[in-house]
Amino acid sequence: MLKAIVFDYNGILVDDLAYHRDAYIRVAEELGFSLNPDDIWRYISATPDQKRCLFGNISDETWQHIRSLKDAYYFEMIEKNTIIIPEAEQVLESLHSAYELGLISNTSRVYYEKVFPKQMAAFFKWTLFSEEMDKPKPAPEPLIKMMKMLAVESHECCYVGDAISDAQMTRSAGVRMVGVTTGHHSEEELIAAGANWVVGDLKQFVKLISEIKWT
Repeated sequence: MLKAIVFDYNGILVDDLAYHRDAYIRVAEELGFSLNPDDIWRYISATPDQKRCLFGNISDETWQHIRSLKDAYYFEMIEKNTIIIPEAEQVLESLHSAYELGLISNTSRVYYEKVFPKQMAAFFKWTLFSEEMDKPKPAPEPLIKMMKMLAVESHECCYVGDAISDAQMTRSAGVRMVGVTTGHHSEEELIAAGANWVVGDLKQFVKLISEIKWT
């Protein structure tokens, strides 16, 4: 029986990946770094500190300056744009009374706290962000920790994600995953990485889990 649903954040609940990319590009241009957008996409699901390697061998002080500028540019851009996935609030509201809901993201909690609507955040029983992980995705540890927090076993849990690292984490943790193609990866890439099902959006996800005989 399905008891808990754990969501990814970027690409699933908020459509902001391109803004993160563009903020890094703007910083690189301003500070004189050579940064290939394709390289950013390869690290788009990594933690903020894991993206440090994109800038080469830099000092801690330089990295903190880059992070500060990047965050300022990111928040500047999203103030002018709506990033919440249109159906996200309706989907979370429809699910939270029937399932325990959790959220795992390799991003920093600061983005969630400043951007995500409080009425939507209230639907989650527990959330985990990069600062609270010893080993981030694709390691299974965040999902194993979340299952303990939600008091469920792997066969009672489903993960909803958009990235290859999500599929790798769920496969290692023994949890079934529904991939959603609203992020940066295709249906073929998600299936190859280990997703059990792939849908086009969150409304299709709700329909899918209502049809699956969860055992």
